Amino acid sequence: MSGPETPRPALSEDPQLVKSETYKEVPEATIPDATSSTNPSDSFGDSAVAADKNSGRSYFSSDSSASAGLPKSKTRQLPNGDSYEGGWQNGHPEGTGLYRWADGSHYEGSWLAGKKHGRGMYQWPSGAQYEGDWVHGFMQGVGTYKSKDGTQYAGSWLRDEKHGLGTKKYANGDMYEGLWKNGKPGGPGMYRWIDKSEYNGEWVQGRMHGRGTFIWPTGERYDGEWTEGRENGRGVFTWADSSFFDGLWAVGLKHGIGVWSPPLELKKDVHSPTPKKGSVTETGVESEGEGVDLKDLYTIRRMMLQEYSEGQLLREEVASQTFCAQYQPPYSVLMSAIKSKDAKKLKRKKKKKQKQVGETIFKGHRSYDLMVNLQLGIRWSVGRMNPADDRDINSNDFTQVIGERSFPREGSDETPPHPSGDFKWKDYYPMVFRKLRERFGIDAGLYVNSLCGDAALRELSSPGKSGSIFFLSQDDRFIIKTMKKEEMTKLRQMLPKYLAHVQQHQHTLLTKFFGLHRIKPHKGRKVRFVVMGNLLATDLHIQRRFDLKGSWLGRYTDKSKQVEETTILKDLDLDVVFKLESGWRDKMLEQIRVDCQLLEVLGVMDYSLLLGVHFRDTSNPALAAKLAVQSEVSQDSGTETEMFDDKTARSAHLTLTGEVSGPLSSVEEEGSSASKQKQTTLVSKEGAIAKALNYRPWKAHTNRSLQTVAASRPGRTMSLRPISYAEGSTDAMAQIDGLGTVALGSNIAATAIPHRVMSWPDKEAGEARPTLLDGPADVVLHFGVIDILQDYNVTKQVEHSFKSLYHTAKSISSCDPIAYSKRLQKYMEQVFL
Repeated sequence: MSGPETPRPALSEDPQLVKSETYKEVPEATIPDATSSTNPSDSFGDSAVAADKNSGRSYFSSDSSASAGLPKSKTRQLPNGDSYEGGWQNGHPEGTGLYRWADGSHYEGSWLAGKKHGRGMYQWPSGAQYEGDWVHGFMQGVGTYKSKDGTQYAGSWLRDEKHGLGTKKYANGDMYEGLWKNGKPGGPGMYRWIDKSEYNGEWVQGRMHGRGTFIWPTGERYDGEWTEGRENGRGVFTWADSSFFDGLWAVGLKHGIGVWSPPLELKKDVHSPTPKKGSVTETGVESEGEGVDLKDLYTIRRMMLQEYSEGQLLREEVASQTFCAQYQPPYSVLMSAIKSKDAKKLKRKKKKKQKQVGETIFKGHRSYDLMVNLQLGIRWSVGRMNPADDRDINSNDFTQVIGERSFPREGSDETPPHPSGDFKWKDYYPMVFRKLRERFGIDAGLYVNSLCGDAALRELSSPGKSGSIFFLSQDDRFIIKTMKKEEMTKLRQMLPKYLAHVQQHQHTLLTKFFGLHRIKPHKGRKVRFVVMGNLLATDLHIQRRFDLKGSWLGRYTDKSKQVEETTILKDLDLDVVFKLESGWRDKMLEQIRVDCQLLEVLGVMDYSLLLGVHFRDTSNPALAAKLAVQSEVSQDSGTETEMFDDKTARSAHLTLTGEVSGPLSSVEEEGSSASKQKQTTLVSKEGAIAKALNYRPWKAHTNRSLQTVAASRPGRTMSLRPISYAEGSTDAMAQIDGLGTVALGSNIAATAIPHRVMSWPDKEAGEARPTLLDGPADVVLHFGVIDILQDYNVTKQVEHSFKSLYHTAKSISSCDPIAYSKRLQKYMEQVFL
């Protein structure tokens, strides 16, 4: 009755790289130049390292390898047949340069003290190549490896091995996307075979190990526990017709107690089945909807209790109606039975509505005409760009301004009719901003639909003193900010260096600019505005927002006002510090240093780090009260059953594996008194079996969301840092969010620890608010540098001089760009530990 399971396809290369290529390293010894009298025998030999042992994680290239100021040399012919052309210092390649080995391999990129360091491309004699980050001679950071047979890996590396988040496409058409550890899949990940088989779950040493879901192209699936690539432990095998076996497995075979069920009988009156409040979804979380109870969707008329030994059926008997009523079929089985569009609605757990930021702009709103003008102009600007005109930016593009285009109310040959008054539109540097959108992965269609779709924009209250108006796109991805003429002038001046900077530094934290425009309403004043990325655009619930500058004069919020989730807190309000995953603090501080260097050169100050904090666990009533949110159970933290608590279920699970299956380990002839006794024992244990089978200790990997992964809080090290590469880690969240690599500043795992970096000014501000945390808490951070268009002009210089008469210079926000940069960097070193 149970039928044989479909064989699983083999993993491509199990899956690991073939160590067929080696790359060479410039040694620490002095490299002889063409005119050196050094004996050729002293010239260095190759330092071979397995090339296809790849992995690692460093999310920005070091700027220390820049070649500015280093002397350029002609091509150096070395005594061993190698050649080098590029920056040279103290007898070593330094800066940028091209090194060619005698065997035909070569490296072109950044160097530091004779070692590959920074961004660069290495090509082997076979044609295989690696392009990406290097650290002291190792492939380390983010890079792409392409072999001659078509195999390609793009993702994170650590000391020449794949390590972190990455995607590998195999030569035979297979693909793995997920976390890697020491060159092999390790952690959550998805492997897709060329025949459309798929495994989504946990990996250890390149094998399916832990909890996961395997789906065959024929429609069968297994949801449950794995050990070294085989089904092992609790698991559910579902056939294409939705019949299933739910029970114990060992080494890929049924082994122990289980139940078999024919296809579920769905009730005829099932329509748009929204889960009822209290029913359990596939993620194991109770639904918050008010619809149909899942138990009302199906009928179980017949089930078989079974016992297996190494895949062989020992005995089976018909389960009682009491058992069928107690037993809860797996959610995945129910989904297999419901083959309609309603299944998608049933899967979808109703999200708790968050308070929407901003005021929706409706017809008659004070900003309605301006919104219509913005949307019409942006749609026209993006639409007129020729997708085939994919060329490099030149100096003329930084002076290109599309002259004023009239948008009459009644429409024209090039513009549509619209409900607002006549206006004129000007578009600045369209090719430059198109390149910026491409650089940041913004699709033109998504950009237009987000800003100019059917949904209205939302107007935000101005968080600063600039008086600017802010608009938020309907999906929260983009912010439109009105600008002063001085700010627009500054952006236009800095644009060439800004573009070069963001192209060189993949993980820059600077504000992302996507468009610069101007509107001139008929008989109205000119309105200048810029389109930017929203740093806090995330599916996670951001409960605290901080604007941090590193100064303390007046840097606190009004205590008389209640802190809400949308309140922008300041430096003196910050009463926690953050410990990031191992290595991430250095990456963040280095990127801030590099970004601040650019702002120093541009003469910019008064910028800040915008920090959004998502608390993973708000089930603690005290913390929930301080966050002004209702106490709630962390998402995806439960099991699939609502009938028994975790303790009861685990006890029942032990009963299933011990008390029930233990006495049935031997087989005796049918009809014997011992056999009848054991059969009676099996029937008498139906209640325990039902409880045990309703407890399923795995999560549904096929329908994970960012919220469920974030709720799976990673463990902590002895120093309280989140454990890297675990479920709920930074890399795991990047994977589920659909990113090829971790984006610095987005979904960063951290531990928040109660501590004030700055002393609360009692005399100035009175008594401080109660501290937010009583102990360490698991959080997810979003952060970036904002407000980068303020010049250190005469007004700011006068402000600094005046305030310095009454306050310490370091406490004043307004100061020269170099001092401002150093102060912010030092402050970040204290906030992020």
